[in-house]
Amino acid sequence: MTALWLALERTRFGVRVRAAVDNLAMAQTLGVNTSRLFALAFGLAARWPALAAGWAPSCWRSRPLCARQPGLFPDRVAVGGMGSIRGPFVAALILGVADTAFKYAAPEFGAFFIYALTMALLLWRPRGIFGPA
Repeated sequence: MTALWLALERTRFGVRVRAAVDNLAMAQTLGVNTSRLFALAFGLAARWPALAAGWAPSCWRSRPLCARQPGLFPDRVAVGGMGSIRGPFVAALILGVADTAFKYAAPEFGAFFIYALTMALLLWRPRGIFGPA
């Protein structure tokens, strides 16, 4: 996560991506090839789920009774706040640990606790934990 954050915050590539996302017309006017830039960013972003998918089965085989299931969790991005890397990362840690703990503590309630926690966090901070107030 630190490497990803540094790549987007401290490199020329990151500056161009942020500029193109904020103001596409201005980035194109300044000579940024936005089609190529977005294709490269998409290609790099597509590697993360592929790495996770390759890693996860070995994790599940080593602990078959672990309380996780494969899937994507867009609620982590909403709770963390759009437009940052730090927010969804922290939200994924909070909600992931809470989800696992609740599934072990009260498995009969299933995913009730995680959805209740998600709703509580979004009621407290509608734009995310690290979103604007």
